Amino acid sequence: MSKRVSVLCGSVCLFIAACASNEVKAPVLPWVQSKQQAIVYNAFLADVLDYEDSSRNEIPTWVSGYLNGEDIEKLPQYHDKYLFVSKQTVNDIKSQGQLSEEFSTEKDFPSLIAARVQKRLNLNLYLYPDAVYGAFFEEAVKAFYDAEFEGVFREDDFWIKRREAQEEGADREVIDFLTLLSADRSSLVSQVKGILDSVKPSEKLDQEQAAAVMHVKNVFFDGF
Repeated sequence: MSKRVSVLCGSVCLFIAACASNEVKAPVLPWVQSKQQAIVYNAFLADVLDYEDSSRNEIPTWVSGYLNGEDIEKLPQYHDKYLFVSKQTVNDIKSQGQLSEEFSTEKDFPSLIAARVQKRLNLNLYLYPDAVYGAFFEEAVKAFYDAEFEGVFREDDFWIKRREAQEEGADREVIDFLTLLSADRSSLVSQVKGILDSVKPSEKLDQEQAAAVMHVKNVFFDGF
């Protein structure tokens, strides 16, 4: 038994050593805060060519958090806000500038919150949302796309230039244009509740679907 364990341990050690020896080191960029993050995001970081104000070698905290997959709403300066990040990809700086000029919270925010509502309604489901919530699901998401919102602010913009692989032909250079939007938590909660309550499904829900809709409304902001 002990001999077998020793052999297994030896194999595992060899495997780990092999992985370590083949590790590709990520370039040092300001949003990489740890070696583990550098490994996880190596494929992405290796393709970064430039970013806004790169000569200063620093970027906003919300950008680094967003790129590292962190919950940026936990940043102290945003503790009382909901945050939304819009990401648009273009081919050149001129197009990026045009996006910056044309972007508006009134026009672009509804699609961001509608996507977040859809994700929340899908949370922890074991069936398709249409089966769980009936017609309420699709009509609720549509209601957010069509709604107007108050108290939404454009906090900041940032761009990143990177190399993007193509299935055929040479790689191309693209620019990701990120826009940070914020909304006061209490205000947005009130507006979201109002929209959810306003949805009257065009098709009658069965008893289980009606119960599911009532439940998700009551706990909607857990995981939102």
